[in-house]
Amino acid sequence: MDQGKFQEILQITKTSFEEVSMELLEAEFTMCPRFITDSPYKVAIIIGITGSETGRLYMECDLETAVKVALVMNFGERLDEPNDVYTYLAEFGNMISGRATTYMTDKFREGEFRLAPPAIFTGKGLETLTPNIQSKMIYYSGSLGKFFIDIGFEGGK
Repeated sequence: MDQGKFQEILQITKTSFEEVSMELLEAEFTMCPRFITDSPYKVAIIIGITGSETGRLYMECDLETAVKVALVMNFGERLDEPNDVYTYLAEFGNMISGRATTYMTDKFREGEFRLAPPAIFTGKGLETLTPNIQSKMIYYSGSLGKFFIDIGFEGGK
């Protein structure tokens, strides 16, 4: 993937995150400098992207931020089950990547982008690597907490 196309995909991902956060959560997130979360408990969403380009969207936050997002998505109501937080966060990630892939397909007519179902990982000291994927990390901070997004495609720079 050439540098120009990768930069456009990166901008599309930023736009999608910001729009979905505002529409769904009524929360504004702004880009911020790189950070390392203080909490050892993290939640990560990985969504594969296939089609004319192969890649993935990775989003990570601490557990406290994930719970805040889930509560907002559940209209402020208490969650029925502890694992509901992961269901809501997976849907949040799916909505962001769904919008991004729609924008990508509209922008780059040569091929369609498709999503794989989201995978959720959670744990203490969580680290996730994707071999052979060149990626770019974006850091966000907002009223509900902090997120970092790592968007990558095979051959992206």
